[in-house]
Amino acid sequence: MAGRRAARRTALILLYQWDVTGQELASLYEGEVDDYARSLAERVVSTRPLRWPSATPPRTPAAW
Repeated sequence: MAGRRAARRTALILLYQWDVTGQELASLYEGEVDDYARSLAERVVSTRPLRWPSATPPRTPAAW
């Protein structure tokens, strides 16, 4: 795979697979992972918050 654009696309796929499955980066990726793509994905993972915010809104009190 050549080019930064393709590497950024690969990094996005790696991050998506990691987020959805919880498995190690690039463990599900078929093919060769570019060094730049791996570096990008690892930097994103290293700067993530310890706990992701909830995707569901908070419950409103019954009195509403």
